[in-house]
Amino acid sequence: MLPNEETRQLAERIRNGEWRADAPAATTVMPEQISATTATERRQVTVLYCELTLPEIDDLDETIALLHAQQARCVDIVRQFLGHVVQTHGGGLLAYFGYPRANEHAARHAVQAALIIARAATDVLEIRVGVHTGLIITGGESVLPDTSGGTSRLAIQLRQYAALETVAISRETHDITAGFFDCISLGSQSLPGISRPLEVFSAFGESGAHTRVDAAVQLTPLAGRHAEIGVLMKLWQEASRGIRKIVLIYGEAGIGKTRLLHTHGFI
Repeated sequence: MLPNEETRQLAERIRNGEWRADAPAATTVMPEQISATTATERRQVTVLYCELTLPEIDDLDETIALLHAQQARCVDIVRQFLGHVVQTHGGGLLAYFGYPRANEHAARHAVQAALIIARAATDVLEIRVGVHTGLIITGGESVLPDTSGGTSRLAIQLRQYAALETVAISRETHDITAGFFDCISLGSQSLPGISRPLEVFSAFGESGAHTRVDAAVQLTPLAGRHAEIGVLMKLWQEASRGIRKIVLIYGEAGIGKTRLLHTHGFI
């Protein structure tokens, strides 16, 4: 029996040195696999853009070395706060918080990372950081999370309003992180490509708040939860008599778990 066409082509590749034994085997991708991997998703993220600017130095190699060293430091800081870096070319760094895995503290982590990065500025290194929270449409590509680019573009434009050792954040980011950071409003600003002026804030430090309850300016009265409070009070009284108790409170983010414990001074 004569070899088929596929076998003859393989033999020819071996003779020509074009085939390696460790080459990955060819795989067949079914149509349903293609649709699954390219499915688009709409989600909220917080984008951080950092611009590093060095003065003109006669020694180009020295300039590149300094820039790369500072970029590497910024990348480490971003990753410490669970950020996803997708761009480090030139003097810019773009990172996403809340992507690829959602995180209810994404906006707070982004501003924390941005403040640490901003404080690394020196006499020979200018750092400007902008942070914006918004919706993106992503196809699951880690190198291009923001397919349309609108949310990322706002973060990039915001950095021009950042002063020394401060971070420029959008109104959307400020509303989510209010109380966690010391901020002042820079008023409404007109950004290129944006039809209406947007309010910009300057964040210059952390307030010291650790929870949403700590960050709240004024707590509204807790409505309901009488049964839950009764159970907690009973367990607290038993614990005060030396009876060991372990309590687990769980639920979706933002439903008031911390608020419940704060009501009667459990925390």
